[in-house]
Amino acid sequence: MIFIKAKLNEDIEIKVDLYGDEFRSFCPKCAKEHDVDIETVASIINEGGDLGSTSIYCSTCVEKGMAAP
Repeated sequence: MIFIKAKLNEDIEIKVDLYGDEFRSFCPKCAKEHDVDIETVASIINEGGDLGSTSIYCSTCVEKGMAAP
């Protein structure tokens, strides 16, 4: 099991299980929330990237050529 753990305060901690079909991101161009497939997540990790600072554009912005080079 892979999960995210966050401590809300000294007394409250939450853990959320992660499944391959539950990765989400916000497009940095239009701010639309969209799905991110597990292959993309794996590619970011394999290339030494940081999931927290990686920008993933939505398919609409990519198709319109609005994504950063």
